[in-house]
Amino acid sequence: MPLNLNKLIPENLRHSRPAVWATKRYYELRNHKLEKLFFTATTGRSGTTSLTEIFKAVPDSVSYHEPYPIMNEQWLERASNGDEPSVNNYFKTVKSVYIRRGAIGSRYYLEANHLFLKTFISPAIEEFGKRLEIIHLVRPAIEVANSIYRIGNWPGTHDGDKWWLSYRAQNNVIGIADLLDNDTGLAHPFYKALWYWYETEARVARYKALYPRVKFHDFSTTSFNDFEKVCQLFNDLGVCYDRNKLSGLIGTKANDIVTKKGKEGLELKDALRMKDSFERVLESRGMLGNLAVRA
Repeated sequence: MPLNLNKLIPENLRHSRPAVWATKRYYELRNHKLEKLFFTATTGRSGTTSLTEIFKAVPDSVSYHEPYPIMNEQWLERASNGDEPSVNNYFKTVKSVYIRRGAIGSRYYLEANHLFLKTFISPAIEEFGKRLEIIHLVRPAIEVANSIYRIGNWPGTHDGDKWWLSYRAQNNVIGIADLLDNDTGLAHPFYKALWYWYETEARVARYKALYPRVKFHDFSTTSFNDFEKVCQLFNDLGVCYDRNKLSGLIGTKANDIVTKKGKEGLELKDALRMKDSFERVLESRGMLGNLAVRA
């Protein structure tokens, strides 16, 4: 059981520079076995819970699904508004400490958390350097959008902006708030859920270009039930794993959120029609690029 230094340091001093340095140093010494840290670049509603489950086939590893602090709500809002200094400082003084504590005794650390891409990818890369690798987990656009639509918290809603992204944020790669707010042809909320998928993938592309030395491992959620493709992912990650244990974990369905008051998803023909219409809008503004290939 790792020592919790938070209980030993007075609360008013816990996030001071000397306390953070000492805490990180202690946990780093306890992390002498830690070789790699894996994070996910993904939309959410994309198999992150399943990923944490199948990673249990990797000995000497820990896998977490959206562990505290998740970095959503106020930190997502601050990141979306360009307040990088406060977000980065919170990562360095709080989030990174929890990561180190959670990794104690392990060779590999996996955090499946879609907030990674939105709030702390840059400070995490700076903090952990070449030990950090990213699993780019992709679920088809229509499936993600329909899942968000069924839950009823698409971007622009109170809960949606706490977890996904605000389509009105100034730092969006795909900035089409004027259309999503005013174009009657894009009034259906499914378009906002679609926008979120394309915005997420556009950000992944941007970070791949910004950090060419960071390893990104692309993996489609359609391959979760394919034993050999999951094995290939683990081989690419460079981790040892128990094939027999992995075989028993393949196909496990997790985190199928359906609320009692949830909406029915769109029929496939309607979703495809709206996706094609949305891509034409993006193309007219020069924002589609290679995103259509992955959608």
